[in-house]
Amino acid sequence: MAKYVDVFGSWEDAVDVAKDVRENTSRFAADGRRFSLLGLTATVLGLNNADGYDGLFEEAVTGHPLPSEAFFWGLRWASIEAKRRGRLDTASQIAHRALARMETQIPDSYDRNVMQGMAYNFQALLALRNSDVESAHQLVDRAIDKFGDDPSHASLLPRDEAARYAWMAKLNRAQLPLLSGDYDGARAQLDALLIYAREYDPSAVHTTLSALALTYLKSGNAAEARPLLLESLDLLAVEYDPNVVRQVRKMLFATYSMLGAEASAKRVAADSSFFWRSTRAVERYEP
Repeated sequence: MAKYVDVFGSWEDAVDVAKDVRENTSRFAADGRRFSLLGLTATVLGLNNADGYDGLFEEAVTGHPLPSEAFFWGLRWASIEAKRRGRLDTASQIAHRALARMETQIPDSYDRNVMQGMAYNFQALLALRNSDVESAHQLVDRAIDKFGDDPSHASLLPRDEAARYAWMAKLNRAQLPLLSGDYDGARAQLDALLIYAREYDPSAVHTTLSALALTYLKSGNAAEARPLLLESLDLLAVEYDPNVVRQVRKMLFATYSMLGAEASAKRVAADSSFFWRSTRAVERYEP
């Protein structure tokens, strides 16, 4: 199942396997592997609007012998409730519970700081969804403070993974000025994050590019947004979640419309989700 999702992106096959796991959980021994399997199964089911994911998440969160793993499954569960179900209060409760359990089980350490930072950053996103910008500022700043300047000190988390979580918080912080119309302020932070992503975290480049493109679209500069979005789409060639791709394509459609390139805009709207796996975006959309 992990291979299908992470490599091939065949959701249909992944869901079939997940449903089989859901219906036959008794055949898996009660050890760390069982709870990790249940968490992955719940993730696939939740992302595909299938039933039974919440019970599997509950077991993964409460039963996993490693408190760090239990925390991650809890945060993944909360994310699905917020992003796919729009249940913001439920997501907040799950995230709070995951954080509280982790804090009672993991001693004061850099790993604990990283996980606290992840939880605060998630709560900041929920605050934004609830239009509470002031709380979002406070929470994301608190998250960045928890991550510190060098997330390589983590021992439970791989260095690259810890650095990614710190980058995510900074990315969210960089986008907050957009809400007040401070596009130059947002752009300055995003430019710095793009330099970092290109050098240290290539898988983060497409998200930074699309966020940067949004600052140009908001300020009416579609010409500057266009190359950023085209590059972002090319980098999404291995993305398996069409919802991620859809957001970038929506912005590219708006960009071409603003530029008066109606033929290109129509091609963006008409194409299937994963066309660019064999064709570069600029060749596909432009004369």
